[in-house]
Amino acid sequence: MNHDVRWGGVAGAGAVVLVVTSRMICGSVPRIDESPESIAAYVVGHRDQILVASVLFAVAMVLVVWFGAVLAETFRRAGSSGVLPALVLTGFAVLATLGVLVTSVMAGMTYAVTAHPALQPIAVAPYTALAVVGTVAGVVAALPLTASAVAIVRTGVFPRWLAWLAGAAAATKFLAAFAVGGAGVFLPGGVLVAFVPAVLALGWVISTTALLIREHVPVMTGAARPLRHA
Repeated sequence: MNHDVRWGGVAGAGAVVLVVTSRMICGSVPRIDESPESIAAYVVGHRDQILVASVLFAVAMVLVVWFGAVLAETFRRAGSSGVLPALVLTGFAVLATLGVLVTSVMAGMTYAVTAHPALQPIAVAPYTALAVVGTVAGVVAALPLTASAVAIVRTGVFPRWLAWLAGAAAATKFLAAFAVGGAGVFLPGGVLVAFVPAVLALGWVISTTALLIREHVPVMTGAARPLRHA
């Protein structure tokens, strides 16, 4: 089991690297309240970057499912009930599905407006819609994070502080979804709505993957054994 755990950690680390890389490739993206001309100019001017970033993000979502499956199995073998591991796996699977859907639509929209210049004036509509969908999807992300936090507390398979970090990430993801329609820093894609929840979630994933890669979990062959903390 423990070697499978290590590879699950590698998958989680790979997902983080690809997500961050895809975001960096896109550069400075326009806010959804900017002019249609600015948004269209960004999409046209960053066509190749958006397409490459979309592919990397889609691959990252596949790795997220792998990470979620290993995490769910870790909780199950540590003695957690069938409900929590199932919620962890289902939550990550649904989140990854939404991620692939959103990034695929973004790539398709980018290709369409660059291949057919007549569509450029309406590029703002799908661009804005995808930003809002990505924000609302935070509710979905809160599910596996919350389930993981509860499972960590119940099983002790990871340090307790990791449960608090997962809970904080889940809370900010959930609250950010209600910022839709806001303005300024509460605008979808803004600092408080996008950056803070993302940093907390990525911090939790990085910390969890580090423990998995180190195989810092019980060797479980039936009954759970307590975690040996370094």
